[in-house]
Amino acid sequence: MDNSMKRQLSKIALFSTLLMGLTACDKSGGGISIAATEENFKVSLSTQPRPIDILWVVDNSGSMNSSQNNLASNFNSFIQDFVTLRYDFRMAVTTSDTWYTQYNGNAFYSPRWRTGNRAAQFNPSYNPQGANTDSGVFVMNKDTLSLNSVFTTNIRVGTQGYGDERAFSSMMRSLNLGTNSDFRRSAAFLSIIIVSDEDDFSSTSSSLNESYTNPNLIPVSSYVTQLDTLTGATSENRRDKYQVSNISIRDAACLAALGDSSQKIQQRYDALADATGGSKNSLCANFSTVLQNIKDSVLTAAAVFELDREPIANSIVVKIDGAVVASGSTTWAYEAATNVVRFAPEYATSLSADSSISITYDPKTLL
Repeated sequence: MDNSMKRQLSKIALFSTLLMGLTACDKSGGGISIAATEENFKVSLSTQPRPIDILWVVDNSGSMNSSQNNLASNFNSFIQDFVTLRYDFRMAVTTSDTWYTQYNGNAFYSPRWRTGNRAAQFNPSYNPQGANTDSGVFVMNKDTLSLNSVFTTNIRVGTQGYGDERAFSSMMRSLNLGTNSDFRRSAAFLSIIIVSDEDDFSSTSSSLNESYTNPNLIPVSSYVTQLDTLTGATSENRRDKYQVSNISIRDAACLAALGDSSQKIQQRYDALADATGGSKNSLCANFSTVLQNIKDSVLTAAAVFELDREPIANSIVVKIDGAVVASGSTTWAYEAATNVVRFAPEYATSLSADSSISITYDPKTLL
């Protein structure tokens, strides 16, 4: 029996309880009264952390070989808790140049999820990774055999991509592509991770124009709206539906370390991360630490539970595997604005997806 059915039965049970608690009018003309047992009624919610869909948007321009290798080498820092805690996750990879299929039908720029270095398929003599370039797995999950090896292949998307990097347009084209429906689940938390050494300059024109004053530049707010529509989010619950994180050039020191004067300190990636509660990270930082930061952010966002009714806050009881967990800054808290119980990062990242979670409370209203 699913949670919605349990809640409906609870409401029916409440109504029956109220009927039984009614007493007839007395001889003095007094009105009917409701028995005090009504005050003991509670709503019980049994649930688990949500599934998680993770999309990597990887810059495949000429300067990204070392960054792709860093992702591959440090992937275990990101995925180990998802596997150990048995989360139901899916992962896919796309590139920063798939937007170009709007103007060029070349299959090289296809928004279909990447399974390795597509450049090698079009030019077999050029393969900077020097390894297997096609994993054959479009969508990775907790049951994928040799997951680390598959990810290592998929994330190395090559460096022959189009130099006009438009991560925002590319992620939306990939998410909306019909043949990519094997990835997205409506009930899952969506985590998008952009990895690029150039800011996004998605525009309504095919012409290269890396200027923040370009009149054709599509505003970041447009992509927030598109992602809201895709996930069914509102401004109030957006951060509980999806987040967009980035690994990019964040300061002058990193820009100097990369040694390419044509690159820019990003602005738009952070704007989208700020709007969606994503993690902001430097391309020049230790990738093991960076990926752990993103992993913690994703797991925390998945451990949020929306209540069916508005509770009396101090009546909420949370149990994990039958044991009561007191509220607090390191465990969980109730947020009245969005009517959710949210687990703290420290607790969420240690919470197994197999855990039995029970949330019980007295509702403010009867029905």
